[in-house]
Amino acid sequence: MSDKIANTVFKAFDSLPKKGKPSIKSNGKVEWTVLAAIVYSKNSEFKCVALGTGTKCLGEKSVSLEGDIVHDSHAEVICRRSFILYLLNQIRLIIGNKSSETIQLVNGKFMVNPGIKFYLYISQAPCGDASMSALSNSQTDEQREINQVKRLQYSESVKCKADKEESKEGGEIKRTNADEIFSDNGKVKRGRLDYDLTGSLRTKPGRLDSDPSISMSCTDKIAKWNVMGFSGRLLSLFFETPIYLESIIVSEFFDEESMRKSLVERVEGVQGLPESYTVNSNLKIEKCLQMFPFGKAGILEDMSSMYFLSAISWVEGMDSEVLVSGRKQGAGKKKGVWLPTSRDMDLDNMTISDLRKLSGSYQSAKQKFLTNPPFDGWLLREEISKKDMKEEK
Repeated sequence: MSDKIANTVFKAFDSLPKKGKPSIKSNGKVEWTVLAAIVYSKNSEFKCVALGTGTKCLGEKSVSLEGDIVHDSHAEVICRRSFILYLLNQIRLIIGNKSSETIQLVNGKFMVNPGIKFYLYISQAPCGDASMSALSNSQTDEQREINQVKRLQYSESVKCKADKEESKEGGEIKRTNADEIFSDNGKVKRGRLDYDLTGSLRTKPGRLDSDPSISMSCTDKIAKWNVMGFSGRLLSLFFETPIYLESIIVSEFFDEESMRKSLVERVEGVQGLPESYTVNSNLKIEKCLQMFPFGKAGILEDMSSMYFLSAISWVEGMDSEVLVSGRKQGAGKKKGVWLPTSRDMDLDNMTISDLRKLSGSYQSAKQKFLTNPPFDGWLLREEISKKDMKEEK
């Protein structure tokens, strides 16, 4: 079944325009990316309804609090955003007196139709704890040595920077915002640092000399969705119960034990959830033998490769969109302000604060999740932003 689901996803991806897809560069380098998609089953038939590609995430200095940019463009996150839009489109169908193959309206609330199951396909194990052991095992001795040198160089550069700042400030070390975040928290590992340490919360991986991201790893986000539901905060206002996945299917860097521990077992201690929320302990973790043609594993060893910078978002019945650095490709500024076409859907100027007030049970479930170790170390951007504003005053 896992290979059938993967082939369903590949067909949906192949049907999309070339725009935003990896290719071979003029210098001979082969681009690769990660693909994630949602497929549903009905009567042993499978259909792909949402997908995303991408490997990029903005550093903390590039994020926006205006809601006009996508901070996290990893495939799994783009895929989930696409799936939420798919469900919103299904709601519109029903409100317009049309039928939906996947959801129905019952007593004023929407719910998944009987017999419908949702699956998440990912072309490689999600970044973070779920893929640490598989990545470690895939490294050659030469790669391990190179990575160790890079870590030592990074540690030395941080120490030198601190020493210089200490001498400039008369003994007081001035750290950057990112330095403070990881030092003060102490429960979150930056990217793949200390990759042999499992069970930890991690941020998105990236070059050690780059502006670090505080977006949590895809492993940690999927673990959260395995409690909160894949449908998110907004749809909690309309659905009777959260939507949980039947299984996750992975092609590259598959390690069933690591994935089960990080996505299921880590959240089994969450208790006191509101009615309708649950820990999805029945989530299946499955290996797929079919490899994504544009994935890293599809590149021959003697070929030079690079990850692809763009991301694709696609929803059934809609044209695909390409994102570059968190914005729609082709979006521009007018007098220094990003044009509305580069922004996400406007919900009548509704803010995250407004949504929190309306989605009380979701917020309560989130608080229960965030008080359960190790998730009590989760980096919350709004709290970090508040701290920054206080320091600026």
